[in-house]
Amino acid sequence: GGKVAFNLSHSGDWAMLAVARRGPLGVDIERSREMNDAAGLARRYFSAAEVAVWESLAPAEQTAAFFRCWTRKEAYLKALGDGLRAPLDQFIVTFAPGEAPRLIQASPHDTLAAWPIKDLPFDEGYTAAVVIPAGCRVVRLFAVN
Repeated sequence: GGKVAFNLSHSGDWAMLAVARRGPLGVDIERSREMNDAAGLARRYFSAAEVAVWESLAPAEQTAAFFRCWTRKEAYLKALGDGLRAPLDQFIVTFAPGEAPRLIQASPHDTLAAWPIKDLPFDEGYTAAVVIPAGCRVVRLFAVN
């Protein structure tokens, strides 16, 4: 009976579409790749607490952790409706290896502050996350390449 919400993301050969009977929601997918300036990007876009976690990781873990953080942050901003206009360093998500996806500190633009974050299983080499309203659940995942 409520409004239908949707969100779209694409990267590499994949596109994702998330649909919910009540929204809003956000989704992001990124093709993992080595980056020349991952440290600079982390310092520019991650919160100080996230940078500290990222820098504490072994170099072999940093690329995957970077993309876990990035996809969770972008999906959250898309759920808020801010896109990448809102500062990414103004809120904190979990992303360390083995750590459950979670919003630790909400964005100052967030009036709800109760957004479950879920990682989505995907092909190796891709990282994906969805942020949905509290009480919603992921029922099915469809992906097309």
